[in-house]
Amino acid sequence: MEYRLTEEEGLCPNGHGPIKEISTEVTKELIVIPQQIKMVEHVRYVYGCEPCENENTSTPIITATLCLTA
Repeated sequence: MEYRLTEEEGLCPNGHGPIKEISTEVTKELIVIPQQIKMVEHVRYVYGCEPCENENTSTPIITATLCLTA
């Protein structure tokens, strides 16, 4: 399962426009069902504003929301 920001969420709060993906966070979740075990890998994309970073101002880092199934 992958979680990304919506277009609206992916805007720099300092007004620089769209932010770029800078990394991911991976969470693995075991789901135990009688007679079954499943591994679900959740990948959360992490974003930052390149213009803020280049200006050496406070760079907003925004991570997509994680939605675990259990």
